[in-house]
Amino acid sequence: MTGLIALTGATGFIGRHLLADLTARGYKVRVLLRRPTSLPDGAASAVVGDLTRPINMAAALSGVDAVVHSAGLAHAM
Repeated sequence: MTGLIALTGATGFIGRHLLADLTARGYKVRVLLRRPTSLPDGAASAVVGDLTRPINMAAALSGVDAVVHSAGLAHAM
């Protein structure tokens, strides 16, 4: 039996590969997005929020069995 995983950075280079691999292994994945976009392929659900302002993180993590954090600032000046 597989669980629900919350994934940050799902639209990034590494996150896209993690999302594909996790779903291929049978996990349901809830992606955490900074801004509303189309739901990435394979994602079971999405929550829009900002990790630096975790107001909606309780809702985002409700029912989640694990969190995979792959978000980061790749192009910061």
